[in-house]
Amino acid sequence: MVRDLSRKTTNERIIQMKKKIYISGPISGYDIEERRETFATAKKFLEIEGYEVCNPLENGLPSDADTHQHMRADLKMLVQCDEIFLLNKWNHSAGCFVEFMVAVAIGCKLRFCDMFTSIPERKIFADGCLQSFTAFFK
Repeated sequence: MVRDLSRKTTNERIIQMKKKIYISGPISGYDIEERRETFATAKKFLEIEGYEVCNPLENGLPSDADTHQHMRADLKMLVQCDEIFLLNKWNHSAGCFVEFMVAVAIGCKLRFCDMFTSIPERKIFADGCLQSFTAFFK
C-alpha cells in the first residue's frame, strides 16, 4: 500500500520535524544518583524546548555494565541525533570528549549548558514544579 505523504495530519508533521538531541555529561567518578537527577532535569528542559531527547543513562544497559559497553550503546544513540547538549564539565571527561568529537564529525549542532546562564534562574517544568534551573547543571 502506498501512502500519500502530502496528507499528513498536523501532529504527524510536528513529530516528523522534532529534532533529536543527545545529552553528554560526565558520569564516571560522580555520585550516580546526582548524575541521574542532573540528566533527568536536562531531559525535562530539552523536552520543553521541543526536542526528542536521548539520555545515555537510559541506554538500556544495567548500571554495572562496563564503560566500554556503555560507550558503544551511547554512541549508537548519538549518531541518530541532530544535536548534542554538553553539560558543564563535559571537557573533564574522556567519554564526553569522544562524544563531542563524534558529534562534530557527523555534523551535529553543538549546544553547551553554559549558554543557558542568561536564562532566568527559575523555570517551570512540565510537571508544574518550580525548580532552580542553573543549579542542576553542575
